[in-house]
Amino acid sequence: MFYLNFAQAGKQLRRDMIPDSTDTLSTAISNFMQEVESMTTQVKQTAEKVVIKELLEPFDVYSKFYQGTNEELLKSCEQIWESMHIERN
Repeated sequence: MFYLNFAQAGKQLRRDMIPDSTDTLSTAISNFMQEVESMTTQVKQTAEKVVIKELLEPFDVYSKFYQGTNEELLKSCEQIWESMHIERN
């Protein structure tokens, strides 16, 4: 996913930085990395919400409806089968 690649790029950039450096470039890169990590977290949370809201909840509703309808149809078919079987004998 996008956020995983984004997070990996951030980790690699952090590894490439000189540790404990206090120059302006290091400070700017450090602040940039904090923002990237924050954005990555937000993208991940938004993606999880979308998956739950747009995919899982509708599937759950459909599944419950299908099971209920299927049970009704099976009962109806059993009644028809029994009446046909009784009429045949």
